[in-house]
Amino acid sequence: MTFQTKLFSAATAAAIIALAVAGALFASTTLRRTDERIEQTLVAETRLAADLLSRARWLRRPARPRTTRSRSSIRRPTASASCSTRA
Repeated sequence: MTFQTKLFSAATAAAIIALAVAGALFASTTLRRTDERIEQTLVAETRLAADLLSRARWLRRPARPRTTRSRSSIRRPTASASCSTRA
């Protein structure tokens, strides 16, 4: 092996190692930032949901008592009563 071949092999190996380390650092940084962004979004959505629920009037309103009449006791017009007779 000549000196130039040894030098080329060493430079290539160093470049591959540097690219692997840079890739690993980039991946871990990207993963950490993504996790932080997801956590911030979840916290913001939780606060928004809590704010909306605290403002909801229908949750604080007491339930209306039901009437004693059922829906079947409501009078509905029959077909013969709704038709008008014309001469």
